[in-house]
Amino acid sequence: MNIISLKNIYYKYSQSKEWTLENISICFKKGEITIILGPNGSGKTTLMKIASLIYKPIKGDVYVDNKNYWSLEESEKLLIRRKITYVHEKAVILKGSVIDNIIYGLRIRGMDKESAIKKAIEILNELEINDILHKNALELSAGQSQIISLARALVLEPLFLFIDEPFSHLDKSKKMKVIDILKRIKKERGIIISLHEESLVEKISPDNLVEIENGRIVNIKTFQY
Repeated sequence: MNIISLKNIYYKYSQSKEWTLENISICFKKGEITIILGPNGSGKTTLMKIASLIYKPIKGDVYVDNKNYWSLEESEKLLIRRKITYVHEKAVILKGSVIDNIIYGLRIRGMDKESAIKKAIEILNELEINDILHKNALELSAGQSQIISLARALVLEPLFLFIDEPFSHLDKSKKMKVIDILKRIKKERGIIISLHEESLVEKISPDNLVEIENGRIVNIKTFQY
């Protein structure tokens, strides 16, 4: 699984008369970091959810390695979806401890608890948050919740990782720690990040920068490093 392609995508929500996305065509590739940059309400999150196969477009097609995803059998769709992880802007936190939250995805994929905990501790150490390992996850601060939500995604090692506004509640040191990890792992996966903070673009050093306004892509920049 190396590429997710959107072709002539249109989408609007049931209560809206206006298109949230209009005529969007773009590719996301394994081994690249792509930033989707735009103001709040520009359509970034909707674009991310269509590309990550959460939303089905009203018009247009989504291809995964040249397969039209929404025309596939449900069993094949499931296999593809398991290789994609989406991290919501507002952290989704489950009941239980921090470690329970992080191993959740591994456990539902069939990994035994001991192996899952070992893998989770590795990512906690890397993010320098192992001191909250056994803390009640529902008592975390907004920043801690955001980093735990991201850790839960990273531990799954998805081929495509979509992260919606991941830095809004993080302090400077945690932002840089997350950015360093994303840069390190990008060779093995495609990473797509939505942002409204243009100041972070240079720090992330993306391969691609997609600018979106009012549901339309207005510019795409590709960088060589």
